Amino acid sequence: MSLLRRAGTMIVGSPRERRDIAGWLLRFGMGGLFILISLGKFNSDAHGMWYQVFAKIGIGPWFRITTGVIQFSGGILFLFPAPAA
Repeated sequence: MSLLRRAGTMIVGSPRERRDIAGWLLRFGMGGLFILISLGKFNSDAHGMWYQVFAKIGIGPWFRITTGVIQFSGGILFLFPAPAA
């Protein structure tokens, strides 16, 4: 199998996975939820919920941003069949 075909299968899945509508809906739902929640972590408003939560933990804003980046990346990976499996 060629490298390009293998890469394409990893991104959009096998023919069976491409026809799995329920799987796509679940992946987009979970990936979208991860992405939406992560976007709130990038808000630097001192009255924002995530800002206050991480301030109470006492780690600092760098950890809030790092957590947001990791969560955003995970949400993106959820959208593809191979990493979500």
